Amino acid sequence: MSNKAILSTILLTFNKNERMPVILKKDDEDLWLDREKYDRLQLQSLFTPYDSGEMMVYPVSAKVGSPKNDGPSCIQEVEIGSLFED
Repeated sequence: MSNKAILSTILLTFNKNERMPVILKKDDEDLWLDREKYDRLQLQSLFTPYDSGEMMVYPVSAKVGSPKNDGPSCIQEVEIGSLFED
């Protein structure tokens, strides 16, 4: 077994119809990543809506919708008039 770190991502949602993502609070990350403790109910208690006051919303380019595009430009804020421009 290798000790090499593996960077990975998973997207959990509250329910399949609304597709609202689960966003962990910074204070809950250690519990989520602790492989020694596994308490299903405790982990499920972390699945709460994230405070919208802690989020930032801004328009991004339409290229974010394609999996072939990957990079910082996908999350850069754009002016509303340039949403569909590259």
